[in-house]
Amino acid sequence: MHPAPRSWLWIALGALLLAACSKPEPAPPVGERNPEVHTAAPAAAAKPRLTIACNMVPQAEMSAILGGAVTARPDERSNGQTQCIYTAVTGFSPYAELKVEWGEGRLAMSAVGMANQAEPGITSPLAGLGDQAAQIGSALMIRSGEDLVTIVFSGVDDALPKAHAIFALVKTAL
Repeated sequence: MHPAPRSWLWIALGALLLAACSKPEPAPPVGERNPEVHTAAPAAAAKPRLTIACNMVPQAEMSAILGGAVTARPDERSNGQTQCIYTAVTGFSPYAELKVEWGEGRLAMSAVGMANQAEPGITSPLAGLGDQAAQIGSALMIRSGEDLVTIVFSGVDDALPKAHAIFALVKTAL
């Protein structure tokens, strides 16, 4: 039995995004002791990066942006990316996920473009957010330079202005 026409599209998009996420990050320099700072080569032009998404958008700031108290929980299980999950202190909403994948922006936007060619209208381009951005379902994917920022909302009204506020904070750490 063959999957439904849209099923193969989601499978292909998922495979592309997983491939983008599986690239190992090089080991930090021997003298680096702070796990929250990552430097990129060459060292002279390097800008320190906060590698913990929960530090990029602290719990109090995310609560203010979302309009409800949330608790921030880091999810640091993968190399080359950082993720923070914000859950409501009481009830089910607001809820948000913030993920940053260094160096994966162009590949992800290529996958979004291919998905839209295969199934027109499956993605919604978002003007004025990062260098390039699109929405697929509840996920907002934002390319900033070479990096990919993904924000997922649930139980949140007016998601686009909130995404702009969150991205403004993240951009300073990229």
